[in-house]
Amino acid sequence: MKNFGHLLFFVFILILSGIFCNPAQKEQNKSNPKYGGMLKISCLGSLEILDPQKIVFSTDLQVASLLYEGLVQFGEKAGNIEPCLAENWQILDRGNRLVFTLRDNVYFHDDPCFPGGKGRKLNAGDVLYSFQRIASAQGKCPNYYLFA
Repeated sequence: MKNFGHLLFFVFILILSGIFCNPAQKEQNKSNPKYGGMLKISCLGSLEILDPQKIVFSTDLQVASLLYEGLVQFGEKAGNIEPCLAENWQILDRGNRLVFTLRDNVYFHDDPCFPGGKGRKLNAGDVLYSFQRIASAQGKCPNYYLFA
């Protein structure tokens, strides 16, 4: 009987923890977004580098994925590829040529590297530059083999 009392108490505590430890999620206030502040994420290791050309560690990739976007991205279902910076794409010449159409509303953040410090629209030359940077880095880019 004593064990039954302990079991009943344990079940009661589990029920209470399920009720009180699952607060309702706050609805995001879309009419009054919050800007600035600090984003804290948990990583398995220390951050080494954020240059996409030189990333080899999963921690670096985890942080870089918050900063950079690709032409496409993996969807939630395995095997699904979804648009990201490209709104659509075509696979031509038996898979030897890919043609991407870039989204029209993608801009770089404001930065002193741009004329007047104002970010500009992404263009095909930017994408070409990124691929050429990796392709011309034989021996300097640990991920070169992915593009060779």
